[in-house]
Amino acid sequence: MITVRLVLAVLVVGLTALDGLAGLFSSLTIAATVELVARWVSVSRPVGIPAWPLGAGFHWFTGRAVRGTAEPEQASYRRVYNEVSRGQHSRWEYDHGLRSRLQKVLAVRLVERQGIDLDRQPERARDLIGADLWPLVDPNNPTTTDRDETGVPAADLTTLVRRLEQL
Repeated sequence: MITVRLVLAVLVVGLTALDGLAGLFSSLTIAATVELVARWVSVSRPVGIPAWPLGAGFHWFTGRAVRGTAEPEQASYRRVYNEVSRGQHSRWEYDHGLRSRLQKVLAVRLVERQGIDLDRQPERARDLIGADLWPLVDPNNPTTTDRDETGVPAADLTTLVRRLEQL
């Protein structure tokens, strides 16, 4: 920015020397316009986005993220968020999305913390999770084919996640 201002100062002096008062007016108008545009670009850019592109990931002019460049953690969060949201809306969505994720978490937690194999000892897993929530993660429970069936209530999902955390 210092270089730009230096060039603008030379422009003001040069046009004033060449064209007098009209040159001074023109050069000051150009300098003010350049300064305003530079200020607008620096203010309108989202926080954390560099002034010039350093690589793929955002559009250099708008400063907005380019589709498909989200961090893996953000993409994973969005997937889980969507699975939870859809699972609360429709039981079919729960059975074909969030349920398998929760079953994997349950299987890992049971093996690591309790030494229980979910496939070989489902009754012990059922005792730890609780009979009320077992149908939500039972690997032998068939998936629904009815897309209109009500999803899993948020309270049940919250309780299930808390029990998984306690294992």
